[in-house]
Order: sequence, then structure tokens, then C-alpha cells
Amino acid sequence: MPELYPKLEAWVENVLLEEGNATILTLFVCLLTVLYLRERQRRQAAVAAGEVAQPNRPNELGAPM
Repeated sequence: MPELYPKLEAWVENVLLEEGNATILTLFVCLLTVLYLRERQRRQAAVAAGEVAQPNRPNELGAPM
């Protein structure tokens, strides 16, 4: 495992920490965080209202909006 660490560190520095890639990676992490928090808030609001949280079905016809 110790011989893998320098290779991994070099890859992170060369690929992930380049300015463009770091920006894209940061935006992707932010998007995932927002989606997770929205879903968590939606489920908590449904429980507080006494309803059962329904899974999202955005492509289903007649889905409530």
C-alpha cells in the first residue's frame, strides 16, 4: 500500500487539482449536497405533516406537482 500512495497523490495533484477540474468537481459535490438536502427536507416535511413520503417519479404521467 505505501507504494500506491505517491502514485495516488500525484494523480490527485495532476488531475483533480487543476483549476478547471477542481471547479467542476466542486460544483458536482455541491449539486449532490443540494439534492440530498432537498430530499431530506422533503421527507421530514411529509413526516411532520403526517403523510408518508412518496418517492420521486418525475417521468410518470399524472405525478403530483
